[in-house]
Formats: sequence, structure tokens, C-alpha cells
Amino acid sequence: MMRRVLTILPLVMILEACGVSIPPKDLVDARATYKRAEEGPAGTLQPAELHTAKTALDEAEAAYAKDEKSPKTLDLAYVALRKAEWAEAVGAMAADQKRKVAAEAEATKLQKEYIARTEKELGKTKGELGKTKEDLGKTKEDLGKTKADLGKASGELGKTKEELAAEKKKLEEEKAARIAAEKKAQEAKDALAKIMAVKEESRGTVITLSGSVLFASGEYKLLPSAQESLNRVADALKNMAEHTFVIEGHTDNVGKDSVNQELSRKRAEAVRDYLVVRGVPADMIKAVGKGSAVPVADNKTAEGRANNRRVEIIVQPEGKK
Repeated sequence: MMRRVLTILPLVMILEACGVSIPPKDLVDARATYKRAEEGPAGTLQPAELHTAKTALDEAEAAYAKDEKSPKTLDLAYVALRKAEWAEAVGAMAADQKRKVAAEAEATKLQKEYIARTEKELGKTKGELGKTKEDLGKTKEDLGKTKADLGKASGELGKTKEELAAEKKKLEEEKAARIAAEKKAQEAKDALAKIMAVKEESRGTVITLSGSVLFASGEYKLLPSAQESLNRVADALKNMAEHTFVIEGHTDNVGKDSVNQELSRKRAEAVRDYLVVRGVPADMIKAVGKGSAVPVADNKTAEGRANNRRVEIIVQPEGKK
């Protein structure tokens, strides 16, 4: 990583010496993120969010064209990046919801086909029983045996109907429970997304909380003001019973790596312990410290370091431990 920075710095200095403007990193990232969002699911499923992101990006571009290094330019670039990330995230969530709806429709179709086949088989069985009754009238000598066979067949038919009804009821209950759970989990995610940073990644749904909101500088004891945000997170997580959760603590690169690692771990554990007290099952949540190993911004700026000082709550996909 350091070699890359040392390699890029001379190039940046040369470009600046030649009068070539280097856009802020957030503006560059906002452009790329918006392009991904526009080409991804958000383009068709979340046009309103995409339009909001485009408006923010246009404002940042206009500010950059007017004054490349002004605080307003940096602020608007940061806002544009966040709105582009949000548009991309809600697009991914909408696409996921669309896939779920399609899967449920396919499951319903298969269930109906199964019921139709079973009813057809039952009709065939009834026809065979009718033929047996006709044979009873023709063969008095075999009347006793035929009656016994008929009773047995009738019993099996009744059992088949009962089993079919029970299986149908079970499938309907499971489907209703699954839909209700998914709806509840999605509503919880949507509620969180309205008040804090939430995005979809391959590792799951990532909820990001700023370190300055949760802790004093260099401390791992939760601030009283952090309780409101964490209470909302806890309420949401309790509605996601089919998921497991990972709390990751992150720091900037100021100070020793060992100190940052320990601080990030203790901060993650403090958040985990609070969520457990608020009702999140302890066996469904774990805490890890990442130190400064996974930055999301450049540690060279105060803004970048502030972004890197964070706690991430990962809602893992169903079934993942």
C-alpha cells in the first residue's frame, strides 16, 4: 500500500506542476459509484434515488468547476458519493426483493402443479374403485374378498386426502411464516437506512456507525448519546431472527498498530455487549477488531481519518454462521 502511495505521489506532483487538476477522491469515487448505480438495478428499479444521486453529483461537479479545492467542493463531493452509494445500495436491495418475489411465485406454481397431479391421481383411484364395485355385482362368489379390498382402498384414499391436506397446510404455513419474516427483516433494514448509513455487500447488509457518535477519542466506553442510535439498531436486529451478526471495530492509522487493534476490538465488544443487553441473542452476534487494516477513506486527511474511525454491523446472509 505504501509503495503505491509513493508511486502515485510523484505523478500527482507532476500533474499539479503541469496545471492538471486532480479532482477530490470523493468526487472521483462519486462518479464511479453513480455510473455503477446507473448501469445496475437502480437504473430501472430505483430511478428516484438515482435522480437524487445525479442531482448531488451535478452540484459537486459545478462546485468543482467553480473552485476545485474549496470546502464547499469537498463537502458536495462527499454528499454526492454518499447519495450515489445509497442509490446503488437501494437498487441492489430492490433487485434482491424482485428475485425473492419471483422465487415465491415459482414456489406457488410448483405447489399448484403438485396439487393438480395429486388430484388427478385421486380421480384415477376413484375410477378404479368404481370398476371394482361393478365387478362385485358380477362375482358374488368373490364378494367377501372384494369388499375387503374395497375397504382397504377406501382407507388408503382417506389417508391420502388427509396427508395431502396436512402437507398443503404445512406448505402454506411455512410460506406465510417465511414471507412475514422476510418482510419484517426488510422493514427493519429500511427503517435503519433512513437514519444511518446502510449498504449491501457480498458479506451481507453493512450498517456503519461513526466512531465519534459512539465513543470519546481514544476511549472504548460508550457515550450516553450513543444509546439512541444503538437502541434503534437493536430493535432492528431483533426482527432479523434468521440472521447472524458481526460487529467490526475500525480505527484510523494514527498511533501504534497494536494499540489501534486493541482499541477497535474493545469498541466492537462494547457495542456487542450493549446490543445483547437490549435483547439481541448473544449466540447470534460476535465482535472483532480490525484496527486500521480496512480503511474506507484516505488517512492523509482529517475527513478520511474520521470516516475510518467507525463501527460496522454486518447482517450476514441467512444460514451463514
